[in-house]
Order: sequence, then C-alpha cells, then structure tokens
Amino acid sequence: MPELDLEALRQEFESSYQEEELPEEPLEPEEPQEPTEPTEPETPEEPQEPEEPSEPQDPEAPKKQSKEDNAAFAQMRKQNEALQRQAAIVEKAAAKNGMTVDQYLAAVEEQELAERAEKQDTSPEILRRLEQAESQLANQTMQSSQDRYLADVRNVKDKLGITDAEADTVFKFIGENGYFNPETKTPIISFEQAYKLANFDSILERKVKEESQKRLADKQARQRNTALPHTNASTTSTESHTDEITDDFVKQRLKERNLLF
Repeated sequence: MPELDLEALRQEFESSYQEEELPEEPLEPEEPQEPTEPTEPETPEEPQEPEEPSEPQDPEAPKKQSKEDNAAFAQMRKQNEALQRQAAIVEKAAAKNGMTVDQYLAAVEEQELAERAEKQDTSPEILRRLEQAESQLANQTMQSSQDRYLADVRNVKDKLGITDAEADTVFKFIGENGYFNPETKTPIISFEQAYKLANFDSILERKVKEESQKRLADKQARQRNTALPHTNASTTSTESHTDEITDDFVKQRLKERNLLF
C-alpha cells in the first residue's frame, strides 16, 4: 500500500473551511453637487379620492424570513459547501492513488493508527484493540448511565403522578438550561430535582394551600375536643330550684321574728 501524504490532505481540509475573502471595492469619490436654483412654491394638491381597501393576503402565502432564519440558512449553506469541497478533495486524492473513496478512507485510518502507535511506542494492532476496548467500555458506561436515569424517571413519575406531557416539559427545561452531560448523554441533575426546578412556582403554591388546609383542620379538631360535656337538664333544674331563696320567703321569716311590720 503506498504511503499517503496525510499532511497535505489535512491542509486541504483546513483550507476548505476558510472562506475566500473578496477584496473590497474602493469607493468612488463623490462628484461635487451643483447649487440648486430656488424652487417656486408648490400649489396645494387637490384632495385625492380614498383608496379602495386592498385584498386580504393569502394565509397560505409564504412568510418573509427573519434575519435569524436567513443567518441560519447561510450557515447551513456554508457548511454544505465545505462538505462538498472536502468530498471533492477525497475523491481527487483517491483517484491519484488509484483507489476508490472507501479504500482511500480505510488506508487513511490505518496510516493514522500507525502514526499514533509509533508515538505511544506500541504496535498498531495492540493500539487498535486498546482503542476498541476503550470505545466499548465508554459505550457500556453511557448505556448504563442512560438506563439508570430512565429508571429514575419512571420511579419519580409514579411517585409524583407526573404525566408524559409534564415529563417532556422537564426534559425541555433540562436542555434549555444546560443540565446535560454531552459525554454520557444524560442530565447532570436528577429527574426529581429538574421537575421541582421547572415547576417551582406551582409546587410552592400547592404547598402553601396544603399547609393552610392542615392548619384549618387542626383548629377544627381542637375546637371539637374543648367543647363542654352534655349535662342532665332535669337535675340541674331541680338543684337550682332547691337552692333558690325568694323574696317572699325572706319576708315571712322576718315577720316571724318580729323584725318586719
């Protein structure tokens, strides 16, 4: 297999990302303006007839794109053009070495592996096995992290009664706020923490309402426990009648003792 000039290939790839800067055209000097003659006063225009209302726009007509959309499409075009240039570079290099594109890419990978092995003072075969083992371990670790997180999501959904739509809102909150590890492709906070952060206001309102209801229930229970016990009405009436001393009774006793005339 012929030795490939990878350095030249890398340089061509790097140049494919660079945009060609067009030289700015020199500005033409402005011509001196001639002095304008005084204009006659304009006569007042006659009143114009009101214009007829324009026809309503078709709702299916394409809307004008915003500056952000235009910038995004421009960036996509640049990336696409860079990829096309890179594909042309690879095709040209493959044809130069008498290979197909797939054969050329495989040869580039083998030669890069040999260069890394030489730097690490090992053989390409040993390095290939080591890198494959590291890749498998990384994939297993990532899969294990994803499985654990999905299990946590299911448990929290069952415990708090979270719907699928609410869970989607939580995942959106995680992505928008950067709570995501791109290496393991899992969030960096638990699903329950993310749910509470995403729904902080509604959770706080519910807690306040529950605490208010609890205080009301406790107050009603205390009032029931401190109510007076029921007494026998007839007994109370008799005792009150026995102990009662009327004015007539007092007068009668005073007359008997010659103390009242």
